[in-house]
Amino acid sequence: MDEDVRNWVAISEYDLGTAEDMLAVGRYVYVLFACQQALEKILKALITQCSGEMPPRIHDLIELAVRADVEIDDEHERLFRALNLYYIETRYSSKLIEPGGQVNEELAGEVLEKTREVWQWLRAKLQ
Repeated sequence: MDEDVRNWVAISEYDLGTAEDMLAVGRYVYVLFACQQALEKILKALITQCSGEMPPRIHDLIELAVRADVEIDDEHERLFRALNLYYIETRYSSKLIEPGGQVNEELAGEVLEKTREVWQWLRAKLQ
């Protein structure tokens, strides 16, 4: 595996671990943010592997999947769309995220579990 690809995988693993840590301490919005980051970076590892070049500086998981030549099913697309929204809201929201709002422990745990499954599937595509 190329060094650049290994680096993308390593930071993706770190983000997945961060999501797990955030779930443990009740920082549920950041679970979703870290899930988005983990998938973004594993997709960028795939793009780097396929192209031999650094991936584009974009954050849309669906667009990254297209560029990585990864076909996603409807369930993956729903997850990617949801995580895209949390990435944007967390980074660029003009309002503070209220504790106990829409993101609770159950939702964060479910998203993390789905993210782990998709992450493993994408990781298996890397050589």
